Amino acid sequence: MYVSAEIIAIVISAAGVVLMLGAALFAGFAWIVRRMDAMELRLCERMDAGDEKLGARIDSGDQKLGARIDSVEEKLSARIDSVEEKLSARIESVEEKLSARIDSVEEKLSARIDSVEEKLSARIDALADEVTGVKIAIARLEGPPRHLVSAHH
Repeated sequence: MYVSAEIIAIVISAAGVVLMLGAALFAGFAWIVRRMDAMELRLCERMDAGDEKLGARIDSGDQKLGARIDSVEEKLSARIDSVEEKLSARIESVEEKLSARIDSVEEKLSARIDSVEEKLSARIDALADEVTGVKIAIARLEGPPRHLVSAHH
């Protein structure tokens, strides 16, 4: 089979065009990949810089707030201790006063109870004597017990 020079030129031209288009596509993709890598590096650098700034700001805020919280904690602890001491002293004072008052009331009531007990004991003894006297009087009134059978008939 015989191939003319024109057909060979067309085939070689088509192969050249295909190779050229392939090389152009490859170069275009390589260029896009390079740009994307460069953009990624710039974005990473920006993010790292922003991260460092935010980290420093957060650390500074954390230190300031920590110091402020510690200061407030110390003030409140001192205030609570002061209030606790005052209230403890006040409670002890009230306890002493109430204990003295309770002791006084206990003594008064004990004396009063003893007095009432003595009076009631005397009244009960007197009443027992009276009951004995009443029993004797009733026995005299009733006289000797009557016998059921009488000898005088």
